[in-house]
Amino acid sequence: MDLLEKQLYNGKVFLRKNIFDESIFSALIDDDEYGYIRYSSSPKIIMDVGAYIGISSLYFAHKYPEALIYAFEPAADNYELLVKNTENTPNIVPICCAIKGRSGAASVYDIGSPLGYRISAAGSDSEGSVPCISIKEFVKDKNIDRIDLLKMDIEGSEKDVFDMEDGWLAIVESLIIELHERFLPGCNKSVFDKIDGSFSMGWVGGENFYFARNDVAVPCIPEIFRGVSPRPLPIELYWEKRDSEDINITRICKEKDRLIERLGEELEAAVAERAAVCRKKDGEIAGLQKTIRSMSEQYEKSCKEKDLSAERLGNDLKAAMADHDRVCADKDKAITELQAALNALSEQYDKTCREKDAVITSLESKV
Repeated sequence: MDLLEKQLYNGKVFLRKNIFDESIFSALIDDDEYGYIRYSSSPKIIMDVGAYIGISSLYFAHKYPEALIYAFEPAADNYELLVKNTENTPNIVPICCAIKGRSGAASVYDIGSPLGYRISAAGSDSEGSVPCISIKEFVKDKNIDRIDLLKMDIEGSEKDVFDMEDGWLAIVESLIIELHERFLPGCNKSVFDKIDGSFSMGWVGGENFYFARNDVAVPCIPEIFRGVSPRPLPIELYWEKRDSEDINITRICKEKDRLIERLGEELEAAVAERAAVCRKKDGEIAGLQKTIRSMSEQYEKSCKEKDLSAERLGNDLKAAMADHDRVCADKDKAITELQAALNALSEQYDKTCREKDAVITSLESKV
């Protein structure tokens, strides 16, 4: 398997070299896809249904380090990479199994991408099938009496899971679910029919629907939207049941008002925090500007002093050169005079020698 290695938190994660794995990584890590919820206390039991290659489970493990995370993935190639990516994270338990409305077996069929695996109806126990388990049977087997967070992204199988819901929803404290009406018409109605009345609050963040019981969690703005240039915030309160006229307008309005108030407070806090940061940076900039002006003035003063020093050194050099020229001229004159005297002495010496020679010659003749 040709894998791409990426840094994630304090470790590494492996992706296949395809657009699907990289888009999932970007959505969950870079865009904080599951960051639209803030818990009053950290979740302890998380069911990651549709864990794919483990990015979502690693995200939850990093954000909620005390949680035990059950990561369900039925597709063999995805599960293989899920195990590899989570092998050093002991609070993640990979499970090669599909969550369905009832336990049994089902076939996994590929519609052309790792994101698009579909699960056939439970009960088709044939070669290549995968085990299926209902949520009720799973929690019973694990002695779980509370699911703090149920995350579900199972490409349309949520319709079967919610159509056959048999009481397990009562122990779910919060739910993050991506619906796939486009793949399997009726998904939305199946989910909302069962969810109606089960949770005290519901909202939309990114591509997911969020639901939480009273005092368990509230909507929040992910950190990625708190930058200097905020991105559009895809979050809105959602209460009405789709494909149903049973809509409590008063409750919708009240909840929207509360949500707007909370988001307004968070926005004001973010703006105040940003303003404080800006003021601090303005102070730092003013300090740097003052330091730069001081350094500039010191530089100009230093340049002027150096110019004066250079001018003085130039004048001193000129004077030294003039003195040197004068001394050289005096020395040349003295050398000329000495040469003339030497020439005169040489001539006088030659004359004296000739005269002595004449005297000696004369004396010799007389003898």
